[in-house]
Amino acid sequence: MLAMNFRGPYRVRAHQKPDPVIEHPGDAIFRVSRACICGSDLHLYPGLVPDTRVGTTFGHEFTGVVEEVGAQVQNLKVGDHVLVPFNVFCGSCFFCQRELYSNCHNTNAEASAIGGIYGYSHTAGGDDGGQAEFVRVPMADVGPTVIPNDLDGDDAVLLTDAFPTGYQAAEMGNIKEGGTVLVFGAGPVGIFAAKSSWLLGAGRVIVIDHVNYRLEFVKDFAQCDVINFKDIDDMAVHIKKITGGLGGGGGDGAALGNQLRAEGRHGVDRRRVWPDLQRDPDRQCSQQGAGAAHEPGQRQAPSATADRTHAGQSHRAAQDHYALGTAGRS
Repeated sequence: MLAMNFRGPYRVRAHQKPDPVIEHPGDAIFRVSRACICGSDLHLYPGLVPDTRVGTTFGHEFTGVVEEVGAQVQNLKVGDHVLVPFNVFCGSCFFCQRELYSNCHNTNAEASAIGGIYGYSHTAGGDDGGQAEFVRVPMADVGPTVIPNDLDGDDAVLLTDAFPTGYQAAEMGNIKEGGTVLVFGAGPVGIFAAKSSWLLGAGRVIVIDHVNYRLEFVKDFAQCDVINFKDIDDMAVHIKKITGGLGGGGGDGAALGNQLRAEGRHGVDRRRVWPDLQRDPDRQCSQQGAGAAHEPGQRQAPSATADRTHAGQSHRAAQDHYALGTAGRS
C-alpha cells in the first residue's frame, strides 16, 4: 500500500509499505477514506517527540471502510464506514471505566501515564496512523463508530479530533449563560471552540488572531466578532473597552482566553454532544453582564436551528451524531 513514511527529522515521503494484517482477534483493517494532518503532527515532523522511528506512518484523524475484522469483533462488519477517535483504548481498564481513555493501561507498553495514539511515535504505543491506504485498528469494538448515513464524510472526519478538541476547550472554560468568551487563535481548534461556545450558552464570542483569512472564515462560520491583534496597541485595554470594562466572562470570572491560548487541548471523553447542548430556538441567550450592550455590528448568539452551511459544505447537527475525543496533548 501507499503510505506516508517518516524518514527522519524534516523528511517525510509517500512510499510503498506492506499492507496491515490482523494481529489480534479484536483488530480490524480499514481502507482509509479521509485523513487529516493535525497541528500536533508538526511536533513529530522535526523529530521533537521521543522515539519517533524511521518508517512510522503518521495520522490520528481518519475515517475508513471496514475491509476485514478479527474473530472477536462484534460491533463492526465489512463495509461499514467508520470514524475513529485518535487514541487507542480498551474500554475496560481502571482508567477507561472512568472515561479517562487516554490513560488506558492496556494499549501502550511504552508508558504508564498515557495510552496509545495512532501514528504518534512509539512513546504513544507505536501503532501506525491513517495517512495511508489501509490501517490496522486495534480493539475495534471500542471507539470506532459507524458514520450515520446523513452525516457528510468531510464533517465526520472532523469528529475524530479537531471538533472535540475545540469543544472540550470551551467546556473547560466554564462558560456562564450570556457571558463573553475570548478565543485566542483562529486555527481549526479555535474555530471549533468559538462555535462550541455558542452551544454552551455564550452571549458574545470574540476571536483574536493576526491572519486575515482565518479571521474572515471564523467570523462567517462561527458567527463571532473578530480582532486582528496587529491593529491593537494594548489588547487588555481594548477588550475592557469593548466589554464595558469587564473583559471576558461577562464579569463572572468565566473568561475562556487562558483555556484556549495554546489552542491544542483535546476532548476528555467519548460522549454525545448534541442532546445536552441543543437550545430552545425560541429562547434568547441571557445578555447579563459584559456583552449586554452590543456594539454596532456585533454578532448575536445564533439560534440552534440556524443554517450552519458554509461554502457548500454541510455542517449538520443531529442528535445521533457523536463527538469522540480523549485527553491528549499537542
